[in-house]
Amino acid sequence: MKKFLLWGSFASCGRFAIGLLLTVIICFGQETEQKELSTALAGAGNSPLEFARVLEQHLAKYPMSAQRDELERTLVKAAIEANDKRRILIWGEKSLAKNMDQPQVLERVTRILLESDDKDRSERALKYATHYGESLKGILKDEPKNPRQKAEFIEQYDRAVGRSLTFQARAKGNLGKTDEAIALAIRSFETYPSHESAREAGKWLAKAGKGVEAARRYADAFVAPDSPA
Repeated sequence: MKKFLLWGSFASCGRFAIGLLLTVIICFGQETEQKELSTALAGAGNSPLEFARVLEQHLAKYPMSAQRDELERTLVKAAIEANDKRRILIWGEKSLAKNMDQPQVLERVTRILLESDDKDRSERALKYATHYGESLKGILKDEPKNPRQKAEFIEQYDRAVGRSLTFQARAKGNLGKTDEAIALAIRSFETYPSHESAREAGKWLAKAGKGVEAARRYADAFVAPDSPA
């Protein structure tokens, strides 16, 4: 019995020692990882593209990093700053798979996906654009009380909602749902008159064989407040 108790104590101590050793190894590994990352980032300078490249290489070396989610979000921000569409799409979608409530990432990823009329890309874009529009409702609670600030806030909100509807229209049209695309594009222009929404409405109206209405919408694009003309 005494021998058993001694063995039990030894076994307990052994398990404790192994657990402690694992903790030390993990902490040491994280410390080493942090030092490597700090050194690499210092060499990246002020270039967002180099910053993104460093983070990408770091995640390839440390795929199980405890800070992976945060590093992915930071990488996406750097890619957006550098306007690196390839990385925005790759890492943006990885980040969105874990957390969809990132309006800026949703907007950029959706726009890039819709540069093509590919069906798979359009389906993904529609999902993101729809969530982007729904997520905007939550910011209404932050509406300022100051009249001037409130007016600016509402304008920015309407612009974002209109952008979401335009994206949904483009995705729907690419998926062959022309009537829905027309309705969404017109609704977008009514929410916030922009040359993008007007042109989107004109495009799908023309596709539906409604030339006169399409011409009117294209004309709206030239006189929209944000028209580049």
